[in-house]
Amino acid sequence: GWPELGARRRIEDALHLEVALDNDVNLAAIAERAVGAGRDAASFALLWLGDGLGLAVDLGGKLHRGAAGGAGEIGYLPVPRAAEGLVPGAEDLTDLLGGDAVTKLLAAHGHGGADLDRALASLSDDEGVLDALADRVVLGVIPVLAVLDPELIVLGGPTGAAGGSRLAELVAERLSGISSRRLEHSSRWRPAVRESGIAGPPVLGGARRMLVGRIHDRLVADISTP
Repeated sequence: GWPELGARRRIEDALHLEVALDNDVNLAAIAERAVGAGRDAASFALLWLGDGLGLAVDLGGKLHRGAAGGAGEIGYLPVPRAAEGLVPGAEDLTDLLGGDAVTKLLAAHGHGGADLDRALASLSDDEGVLDALADRVVLGVIPVLAVLDPELIVLGGPTGAAGGSRLAELVAERLSGISSRRLEHSSRWRPAVRESGIAGPPVLGGARRMLVGRIHDRLVADISTP
């Protein structure tokens, strides 16, 4: 909601500097395209799994932001009937994959913690939790595949990073043998699934890349001006 509040102009007036506002998941996708898991992909979707749930879509090296900048707000999508067997009463994808939902899943398997980050500390060592989490991730990925059919799905955010390559493998296995209607038989989608390839903070890395790009464009424009 920052753009609607005029936050950019207010920050610029206070700092006397030009300011850019962008979605955190989009910035992470910029980093994935430049130096991460998506650098060689023709198209990819970054599914961000953390306290919140988000999606960034890169089509041929360009982010798809939508008409009003709202593309990727996947957490609001209603869950399919298949979700009832995973999280009874879940209404949207955030109820399946948001921070509270994943924290409860981990607690049910003996991985308690005061917050999501602490609960995730031992996720990669528990195959049972990874299996259960992969079942949920698939339900979040299917709508993306049905609409955009990207070449690659990247699992990012705290939960994606904690699940690592094993979570990516389990999601890929499930996608190779499901349909969007019954979660069985064979699907038409065969995307690669990878964990994030960014070593440091991906949002900060993407912001840095965007800033450098803007500085470069401005320098080129200044040089080209007679």
